[in-house]
Amino acid sequence: MRAPLPVLCLLLACSDPSARPDAGAAPDAGVDAAPEPEDTGPPIPGAQTLSTTLPDMPLEAGEEDASLCFSWTLDNATEVFVNTVRMEATRGIHHSNWFFVRPNVFQGEDGLWKCRDRGFDSVAAATSGGVLFAQSTQAAGEEQRFPDRTALRLPPLTRIVGQIHLLNTSPEPTTVEAAMHLDTLPVDAVETRLHGLAFDYLDLQIPPRMQSEFAMECDFAEQNGGPLDFRIYYALPHYHELGLGLRVELIGGPRDGEILWESFTPIGEPLGETFDPPLEVDGATGMRVTCVYDNPRDEVVRYGIGTQEMCLMLAFTDSRYIWGGGNLERGGNVEVAREEGVSYNEAPCRMVRYTP
Repeated sequence: MRAPLPVLCLLLACSDPSARPDAGAAPDAGVDAAPEPEDTGPPIPGAQTLSTTLPDMPLEAGEEDASLCFSWTLDNATEVFVNTVRMEATRGIHHSNWFFVRPNVFQGEDGLWKCRDRGFDSVAAATSGGVLFAQSTQAAGEEQRFPDRTALRLPPLTRIVGQIHLLNTSPEPTTVEAAMHLDTLPVDAVETRLHGLAFDYLDLQIPPRMQSEFAMECDFAEQNGGPLDFRIYYALPHYHELGLGLRVELIGGPRDGEILWESFTPIGEPLGETFDPPLEVDGATGMRVTCVYDNPRDEVVRYGIGTQEMCLMLAFTDSRYIWGGGNLERGGNVEVAREEGVSYNEAPCRMVRYTP
């Protein structure tokens, strides 16, 4: 099933190039030392580490650039099973999102290129392969590590394509450097294969000078043919400067209302979390996903890049499907209550699945 664009954007935490910031943003939490690829692989017979270094990306003081893509052809004759993705970056990279695609998608020389020059879009990327990795907002280093013997399968002749969002909040020019490493497992060491799950809340209307929560209740049962029957091995929330955190609760079944997972880590730190043992959701019929904000500004903040906000969650599960869902159109947000200075909002959720 071909998923609509917003669903695939949320699977990749992609930025909204039409939503330009007014001015400024939270300072980058990067480091100034250049990252160096590591040449030692995981201590498992037959495993290996695949590494690449991105070209230098210069930025003027205060410059923002969400136009760049990067491609890396693995030249793998056989399938590759990725257990860990590691990325390092210097100050000036706001976030980045990475896909695996077929070799004939976004054709051209590997390296940096303008996304629009090759017709890059998330629909083509996700339906050609899938999501590989998403970097936390302004995190200088990120490690997406799955539990032992758990991996994401990359087919033969895979190309890695990244969508890169740069933002230099300093008063001086800078040069962004970055490197990526894929720690792989041999096929006979893999017991569990993973697929993506993601939620997005597009109709954010974060009120000024108060805290607020935005929740969506997402039912899986109809699409899944019954209650949930998978486990979650890794999850990553995505929000910007005003975000306080993200919470996931179960809907339906004997654990109805139980908080499955929550993350209230500020940006600038790696936000992804590995679950070993994985989070069990069996018996539930859906999930309630809530993003929490504190907006000290005098204006309403909406969905977008720069000074705007996002409410996304990317996860990897052992479901037989790839899942995307949430508030997938601009519209539908309703403020349902204001209590003790907190605005509570809800929007309808629609789930989409497709078979990898």
